[in-house]
Amino acid sequence: MKNEAKKELGKLCMDIAKILFGGIVLTSVIKIEGISKIFLIIVGIIVVLIFIWLGYKLIKNN
Repeated sequence: MKNEAKKELGKLCMDIAKILFGGIVLTSVIKIEGISKIFLIIVGIIVVLIFIWLGYKLIKNN
């Protein structure tokens, strides 16, 4: 991949991580039956960290 494409993909991963984090906050405030809040927060944080790591690696390699 070209360096510019990797940089843009890294920025996209960071943006997705921000949106996911906002979704985690919103769903933890809203009471949803059938879903454990702790499970939702743990899985959400893991996914956000993966997207942040991926975005950082793509941006750093330029």
